Amino acid sequence: MRRRDIISLLFLFTAVIFIFYPVFYLSISIQTKRPSFGFLKITAAFRLSHLKADISPTGFLNSYTAPSIRLMMSSAPGCLINAGYNFRREFLYPLTNEYAVLKNFISINYRPEISTIYFIRPPEDAFVKRYGIVPSWDEFGVPSTAKYWTPEALVKQIIFEKTGNRVLAEKIRVESWPGNDAFLRSGKNMTNQTLLINAGELLLKAHG
Repeated sequence: MRRRDIISLLFLFTAVIFIFYPVFYLSISIQTKRPSFGFLKITAAFRLSHLKADISPTGFLNSYTAPSIRLMMSSAPGCLINAGYNFRREFLYPLTNEYAVLKNFISINYRPEISTIYFIRPPEDAFVKRYGIVPSWDEFGVPSTAKYWTPEALVKQIIFEKTGNRVLAEKIRVESWPGNDAFLRSGKNMTNQTLLINAGELLLKAHG
């Protein structure tokens, strides 16, 4: 393959990304009311509408010289800034706080005689009340401990970090329920060997 053909294919791939990202992500932003620089997507999508129908290597290279394409490519920094903001503020920040809150609670309340952890999972929309973040897709904007497979591994890891004893942490029994009502219906009783973690309440009361 000639060098010119390779370059033209790379430009074509970039154009596809710029078509998909602005139009698709703008629809997600509107549906979830997620903070975003929507005008950047609208502008990029509008400029892409001026692309020529000829997407052959030569035709695309000729199209790339058009002012509309150059302007469209200039939107890239704004799109990257927007993506970085959403990732840090709406994905990484709440999950980091969630981990810090749970680690602090377990570090304070765990005792050597505890052998069982009762874990009440938060609702999937817990971040809506706490941070105003609306869930979208599978796990974006959703507390990690809202999923049934998370509490056991997370609790054991935190206990291991606290005690330095991996064997002890592995022996801890962790049971979880999707909310207070489910826990109450289970009929479980608290003893001096159990610790109750209500993740939903902890997240609502957390600072940050």
